[in-house]
Amino acid sequence: MAFAATRVMEVVIKRSGGLVWKNWPMNHTRRANAKKRHVRLQQVEAVLKACAAPPPSSAAQSGTKGIVQGTQASK
Repeated sequence: MAFAATRVMEVVIKRSGGLVWKNWPMNHTRRANAKKRHVRLQQVEAVLKACAAPPPSSAAQSGTKGIVQGTQASK
């Protein structure tokens, strides 16, 4: 669990009863790691959006198919 994606903050028991989350201050190392993680997530989301996008129109593809077919026919 040393390299878990997220860390669980420490639970502290209040005197009045119940649980409260202890504040975990942000230091420069945690901030740098969070920025890197954010950039990686943006890259993954961009790839997923590109994969989910519909393929280009058939008119654009037909031009390339004709070129490929023409080169195969000349062989």
